[in-house]
Amino acid sequence: MSVRADLHIHTTASDGTWTPAELIAEAQKQQLGLIAVTDHDSVANVAEAMTLAAAAGITLLPAAEICSTKEDLSFHILGYGIDIHNKQLLELMQHNEALLEQKDVDSIHLLARDGWPVDEAEFARYTYDRHRGGWRALAYLIDKGLCTGVSDFFQRIFTPEHDLGFPEFPAISEVITAIHAAGGAALCAHAASGFHGPGLERVLDILRRNSTALNATTPTIRKKEHSACCSIAKSTVCLSAVAATAMVHLCRGDVWDSLWSLPICCAWTAFCRRM
Repeated sequence: MSVRADLHIHTTASDGTWTPAELIAEAQKQQLGLIAVTDHDSVANVAEAMTLAAAAGITLLPAAEICSTKEDLSFHILGYGIDIHNKQLLELMQHNEALLEQKDVDSIHLLARDGWPVDEAEFARYTYDRHRGGWRALAYLIDKGLCTGVSDFFQRIFTPEHDLGFPEFPAISEVITAIHAAGGAALCAHAASGFHGPGLERVLDILRRNSTALNATTPTIRKKEHSACCSIAKSTVCLSAVAATAMVHLCRGDVWDSLWSLPICCAWTAFCRRM
């Protein structure tokens, strides 16, 4: 038996555009049977989404996408099947959220220093509609007519030229430990992406030297890259998320392939045992 799934979805709790109710309505429209809310460093919308999903006959895997740092690079670690009330994991995510909020403030300060027409006092009072997606500094710069969107922000503004970069997040090992403490499985998100990360070759080099899980999925992943990921996965100690062909994206019409779903199934089994 197969089921349509999307195991990497963001909501208004981070940089997504849907509330839990809107997400479940769209999941029903797309005939999804299994989903996961994976907001950045937040589980604020997971409980509500789980209640709505259950009422709609949809299975929801509690999850989060957690920021980490390794060798001065930023990595997103997905935690699946987590206990969303686990104190250790919540404290780590709250720490990351504080870092990201401060990064917004610092970004506007540095742009003001460089002569951009931004106002730090104005930004301190600034709020925006979370349905827009993104984050506070991005929305502010768009409203000021200084930025057109996410790609423009990272290509032209969030650059070393402006002394802008990601904060120093907890180490990957610390994030994985917290995820495991919360009963979840830890997977490295969009490893092959050159936009979200350093690209596949650099990631594989790090993984060869540091055992961790790997999510091979990216909308642009190629057969060669998938083979390389599989090779690494065979030598890793943790559950391998190379299986993450299960990480399909909403509206793509892909099918969750149980052959590749071992890490997710293990996380789900652990979660069900706590219920």
